[in-house]
Amino acid sequence: MIIEKEKNFVSVVVYLRNSEKYIAEFILSLCNLIHKNFINYELICVDDASSDNTADVIKSISGKMDKCVISIIRLSHYHGYESAMNAGVDLAIGDYVFEFDNPYIDYDLSLVMELYRKSLEGYDIVSASNSNYKKMSSKLFYNTFNNAVMSQYKINSETFRIVSRRAINKAYSIIKTVKFRKAVYANCGLKSICIYYDGEKHGKIKSDNNYRSETALTSLILFTNVAYRVSVIISIIMMVATILMGIYALATFALGNVVEGFTTTMLVITGSFFAVFVLFAIVIKYLSVIVQLIFNKEDYRIEYIEKISK
Repeated sequence: MIIEKEKNFVSVVVYLRNSEKYIAEFILSLCNLIHKNFINYELICVDDASSDNTADVIKSISGKMDKCVISIIRLSHYHGYESAMNAGVDLAIGDYVFEFDNPYIDYDLSLVMELYRKSLEGYDIVSASNSNYKKMSSKLFYNTFNNAVMSQYKINSETFRIVSRRAINKAYSIIKTVKFRKAVYANCGLKSICIYYDGEKHGKIKSDNNYRSETALTSLILFTNVAYRVSVIISIIMMVATILMGIYALATFALGNVVEGFTTTMLVITGSFFAVFVLFAIVIKYLSVIVQLIFNKEDYRIEYIEKISK
C-alpha cells in the first residue's frame, strides 16, 4: 500500500536532559514514522547541557537514518524546559511543529499522526495527555490554574503537542520570552484540543522539581489573579485583626481592668507583621517577573548547533 505523503513541512523538537537511555529509540521510531508520512521534515534535539552521552548517542544513531535532517542544539548551561524549547522552536522552520517534552515513548506512535490529522481540522494546538498520569502536585497546580484563568481552554499535564506556525507566531506576539508554553497557547485565542491516551501511571523521566515549582509560581502570577486574591484575603485578615485589637483595648480601658492577654496581643501583632511580609513577597515576585520580561533579552545561550544530514 502506497501512502500519499503530506506536503506540509513538519519540525520535530524534542527536549533532552541526560536522555541517553531513551533518545536512540525515539529518533529511530519518530524519524521512520515522519519519513513515511511527510515529504519535508526535520528533527531538532535540544540538549539542555546534559552531563551524560546524550549528544554522542544522537550522532551515532544518525548514521542509521536515511534522508533525515537532524540538528543538535547544545545549550551552554542548564536552562530548564521552557527556555530550551524556545531555542528549538526558534530554529524550527516547519509549517507545523511537534513539541516533545521528553524522548520517552509510552504511547502508540499512531497517536503522533492522529494529532497531525486533528490539526488539519482547524485546531492550531493539539496536545496528547496521559490519562493515567496523576501526580498530586501537578493536579493541584492545574486545578488552581484552570479555576483562576480567564480562558475557554483548560490545560493539564501533556506529553507532546503539535502547534501550527500561526499559533507560534501568535504566542510570540503575546510574550516574546515564553515562560510557560501551555499557558500561552491556551490564552492565544486560537482553537485548541487535547487527546487522551492510556499510558504509564508514573513517567520514567525525572524532572527538576525546583524548576517546575518556579515555573508554576511564575505562571500563576502571569496568567491568573491568584496572587491578587491571596493579597486581598491577607489584607482583610489583617484589617479584622486590627479592629479586634482596637475593640479589645477600648473594652479593657472602659472596664478599668488590668490589661491582660499580652501574649495574645503580641501573637496578633506578630501575625500582622508576618502578613505584611507575605504581601511584600508577592509584590517582589511581581516586580521580579516584570524585570525578567523587560530586561532579560537573552532567553537562552547556545554552545553550538550541529546539523547532521545525509
